[in-house]
Amino acid sequence: MKYGYARVSTPDQNLESQIHQLRRAGAQQIFSESLSSRRWDRPQWLSLLAALKPGDSLIVWRLDRAVASVEQLERLVRLLEERKVTLHSLTEKLDTSTAMGRAMVQMIGVLNQLRLDVMRENTQNGLEGARARGVILGRRPILTPDLQAEALELIGQGRSQTDVARIMRVSKSTISRIVRRAKAQDHT
Repeated sequence: MKYGYARVSTPDQNLESQIHQLRRAGAQQIFSESLSSRRWDRPQWLSLLAALKPGDSLIVWRLDRAVASVEQLERLVRLLEERKVTLHSLTEKLDTSTAMGRAMVQMIGVLNQLRLDVMRENTQNGLEGARARGVILGRRPILTPDLQAEALELIGQGRSQTDVARIMRVSKSTISRIVRRAKAQDHT
C-alpha cells in the first residue's frame, strides 16, 4: 500500500498542492494535518505510522513535511527499516529502497539540521547585538517606572499588595514582582 503524508505548520496554509502531488505519485491513502513537525506526536502522523506494514511505501512531498530534525529523521528511518517500509520524497527525489536513496536521506537530514542551527545562532546573535545596543527585550512593563515607584511608596505606607494592585488596576502578581525586584536591588 502507498501512503501519503501532507503537513503544513498552520491552519491558514493550504494542503491541496501537497495532496495533489501525493495522489499523482500513487498514494492510495493520505494522512494530513496542520501542526509543527517539531512534534513527533502529531495525531495523523502517529496514525499513519501505526498503519504501515512490510512492503508499504510512505510518500511525502518534501522531507521536512514529515520530520524537523536529524534525530527525528533517524528515528523515522529506523522505524521504516524495522517495518520494511520504503520512504519516497517527491521534491528531493529520494527513494530509500536504494542505497543511494538511504544515503541521501541522511545527508539531507544533516543539511536541514545545519540550517536550523544556523537560524538559531543568527537569532541569538541578533538578540545579543540588540542587548549590547541597549534595546530592552521582552514584554513592556505593565506599569511605568514612576507608577512602580508609586506602588512601592503605597506599600511602604502600610497598604497591602492586594490593595495596591486594586488601586493600580493590575494583578497582585504584578505588584509582587515589583516588590521582589525592589528587594533584590536593595540587596545588591
